Parts: sequence; structure tokens; C-alpha cells
Amino acid sequence: MGPSITLSSVVSEPSHGLLAQSVKAHCPRATLNADGFGIAWYVPDVSPIPAIYKEITPAWSNQNLKQISRVTKSHCILAHVRAASTGAVTQTNCHPFSYRNLSFMHNGTIAYFAIIKRKMMAAVSQRSFDMIQGSTDSELMFAMFITNYEKLLGVSSKPSTPDLPYEAEDNTRLLAEAMKQTILQVHHFVLDYEEEAGTSDPSLHANDHVEATATGQDGEEDGDGASLPVTKMVSRINLCVTDGTSVIVSRYTTGTIDSAHTLYWSRGTRLEVSGKECRVVHQNEQGQRAPRLTPEHVLDGKDNESMVIVSSEPLDEKYECSEVPPNHIVVSGPNHFSLQPVH
Repeated sequence: MGPSITLSSVVSEPSHGLLAQSVKAHCPRATLNADGFGIAWYVPDVSPIPAIYKEITPAWSNQNLKQISRVTKSHCILAHVRAASTGAVTQTNCHPFSYRNLSFMHNGTIAYFAIIKRKMMAAVSQRSFDMIQGSTDSELMFAMFITNYEKLLGVSSKPSTPDLPYEAEDNTRLLAEAMKQTILQVHHFVLDYEEEAGTSDPSLHANDHVEATATGQDGEEDGDGASLPVTKMVSRINLCVTDGTSVIVSRYTTGTIDSAHTLYWSRGTRLEVSGKECRVVHQNEQGQRAPRLTPEHVLDGKDNESMVIVSSEPLDEKYECSEVPPNHIVVSGPNHFSLQPVH
């Protein structure tokens, strides 16, 4: 999110962009992501509702993706490649999912999904349930997120208008809170099942020993990550949601922190791609050196050209980025950037 760039700047141009990660990701649990792909992008001058392009073909062999990405620009882009874990290889199961002006995607799987799916559905409002088109754990979590978000908004139970955006003040905070609630709900469901089934491992310690700490917008330490006990079977919950203005991204595991999927963040004034190399530029249009933005940096309203990129893996070998601590969320919006623990 930031100054408009072509979709190809994150899809095909970097040496380890979306296409490269679909063929050979660094993640040892899923090096090949061949079960489809999807991109969401925003063009607010045309509509607040995002455009979505999904296919079930591998991203690396899709010529339409390469051509569309080459000539399409946006200030807010979500891109995803899929290695199917739950749900068939269908277009409706490809990420990102969208509803009104929100886009959502997930990297990971939910343990015991076939068993706890019923509890997850019970946590979903009728309107959010009606939104579901596929059969994945990811889309069901999106429905849970929408339910939590609408409760925070105070939205009535009347039927919604999908082609109209949500209207909310302080939306960055609301999106972050809804994501935390959704993650903790899922963690509780997995934990409750293990306790009921007698499969929990008492030797596992509480999941509150994250070694890295994060700082909030006030510059004070927000503490460590999740405080719920770890689960024997691991659920990895790296989520991303955006309304085209704010973006919230999680790195979370219900297991020990070394089981979390990777996630990286970078900030600057813009992204430059030359050849196959990406560079985060810390310089404004007048050529003045901009300060490097850190987790505790409070935007002053003049940094409207500032950019945030969050990716599962660095976009190339020399790409400048920082690791998101396990069990934390990246929160970025107008005049705000922070890393916050999920508890």
C-alpha cells in the first residue's frame, strides 16, 4: 500500500515475487503453490469496491496474469498463490476473498477444521454466512471476521448492500480489533477441542514467551504475543485484510512460536524494481532524505506518500525488510503504523 505501482512490481518483476513463490517458496511446509492464485486491487477514482482476479491454474503459467499485471496500477494490492489444504481446487476457494470494500486472504491451515467447523459457523452471523461461496477454513474465518467487524461497527442485522462500502471512523483500529478477536476465537476452538478430546499436551507451556517485543504508536512496549496455551496440533493463521486505506496483517500460530509461518514488513516512500531487484526508497519526490520508519514511528500526516509492504517472504535476496514477531499484527493506516501483540 502506498504510491501506485503496477501489479507486476510484486507479481512478476522481482526475483522472488508472486510468480517465483508459486514455483519455489522458501517455506519448507509448502514449496509449491500450484492450486490457483488471486489478486485484489483498488482504484478509488472508479469505485471503492476492489477488483478481484482469480484462476485455478498455476500463477507461473498464466499469461493473462502477466499481461494484466504489466499494465494495471494500484495503490493497494493483495496477491496470493494457493497450495490447497482444505477445499477443492475451485475459483471460489482461491484467495483473496472480498465483501463490500474489504479484501481478505490467509496463509496457513486450521487444525481439526472438519471437527471445529461447526463451532466456527455458529460464531458467524446470518449475513456473513450468506456471503460464503466456497468451502475453505480461510473463507469461514473471513465470515467470522465480518461478523466481529460489523458488531464493532454497530451494523444492523438488515440485509446489506454488497456494492456499497462500509462507512466507519477510526477504521484502522476497528479492523485490527476484529482481526484479533477472530484469531483468538479460532485458537479457543482448537484448544477446547484438544481439551475435550484429551489430546492436549500438559508439557507444552503457555504461548506467551515470544522473544521479540513490539512497540505501539505511543512508543511503549506492547508486551509479548498470545497468552493462550499452545495446542498440540498447530494452526497457522497469517491473515491479511484491507479496505483500500488501512491494512492489517497477522503472523500467528496456536503452537510454539517456532512453528509460525514467516512474515516480513518494510516501509519507505516508494518501491523501485530494476531488473529482478527490489529497493525500498527512503527519499521523497523533492530528493530529500526521509527518516527510516520504525514500528514506533508516528506518522504526522505529511507522510502521505509513505508505503508499506508485507510479504510472506522477501521479494529478493537483497530486499530490505524486517521480520514480524510471531503472534503479532502489522497495523497500517492513515497516520498510523505499529506492530501489536495478539492477546
